[in-house]
Amino acid sequence: SDTPIAVHATQNGFLVEQDDQHLVLVAPSGTIAGEVEPPPGSHIAAIAVQGGVVVALLDSAGGARLRTLFTLRGLTWDAPSTVMPIAPHGIALSPSHGKIAAVIQTAGATRLALFDRARGRRVLLGPESDFIDPTLRPVGFLDEQTVVVRTSGTLELWHATADDNRVSGFEDERRAPAIAVGGAHAVIGNDASLTLADRSGTLHYLGFRVPSVTMVAGGGYSLLASDGAPVLRL
Repeated sequence: SDTPIAVHATQNGFLVEQDDQHLVLVAPSGTIAGEVEPPPGSHIAAIAVQGGVVVALLDSAGGARLRTLFTLRGLTWDAPSTVMPIAPHGIALSPSHGKIAAVIQTAGATRLALFDRARGRRVLLGPESDFIDPTLRPVGFLDEQTVVVRTSGTLELWHATADDNRVSGFEDERRAPAIAVGGAHAVIGNDASLTLADRSGTLHYLGFRVPSVTMVAGGGYSLLASDGAPVLRL
C-alpha cells in the first residue's frame, strides 16, 4: 500500500510516511528525491524533525534504537544507536539536536524521559506516574527545556530541568486533535480555530477559522492548515 499517514517538513523537502512503512522524500519541485524502508525486522515507531535533522525511532525484537535520516542527497540511514529503554511512541528532538524526549514504560506506569542523543543515556525522568497512559507522548520542544506533551486527550507543558521538573497545563484546558510545533510556539487546531501557545502556556488566538481544522504543520515562518479539503498557507 502507498497511503500517506504523516508528512514532515524538512530543509530538503517533505518526508512522507506511508502505511506500509515506506518513506518517501519529495523535493520542493514535486519530484521524488529518495526512498527508504526500515531494516528487516524493525518497525518505524516515530519520527522527529528539528532544524533540518530527522531522527527515527526504530522498534524491533531486540529493542528500540534511534537512527538519523540524511536528506541532503536522497534519503539514507545513519548507523543505529545503542538499544534504548524507550517505548515505541512519539519522540521529540531538542533545538540543539542533543536531547530526545521520549516515553518509558514499566509494568504499571508510563513516564516521560529525556535522553542524551549521542550517548543514548537517560539524563532526566519526568514527574512520577502510577498508571499507564497509552496516549502519553512528547510532541515537540519549544526551547531546550520546555516540551509540549499530549496526554489523556489534552496538551500540557513539561518543564524538563533538574530544578523545575514538572508538568503544567495551559491557561485554558486544550483538547486539540491537531498540533504542530515550530520554533518557540505550538500551533493548535481545535474545532474550527487556530491558536498559538508559547512556553509559558499562554494562548494567542489567531482569529483564523475554517470549517474544521484536521491538520496543521509548522515549518520555518509558515503554517499549513487543512480542513480535509483545501490546504492553506499562513
